[in-house]
Amino acid sequence: VYVRTNDEKSSLSDVIESVTYHLHPTFSPAKVTVKADEKFEITRFGWGTFEVQATLNFKAKFQLQPVTISHTLSFDIAKNGGKSTIQGMLQLKDKQQQQ
Repeated sequence: VYVRTNDEKSSLSDVIESVTYHLHPTFSPAKVTVKADEKFEITRFGWGTFEVQATLNFKAKFQLQPVTISHTLSFDIAKNGGKSTIQGMLQLKDKQQQQ
């Protein structure tokens, strides 16, 4: 599971301090926080389908509350090769740039 940008010119580490993943309770630990040096990524092995949430914790300079996104994660290899993706867009502006 990971969070990435679709803009090759920008880096998520400029905006995001950390990402907290909330996995199915059968995973241990079920709540995992990662930072930029870990590429906002975790790897786990499992089976089945469940809802995973990722809470994006922004850098202080943006003065933004965390945002939680959800995705139905499926390990069903027959359906999707074991890969599951979500795409979305968040547009952020530095508070200092707005003034």
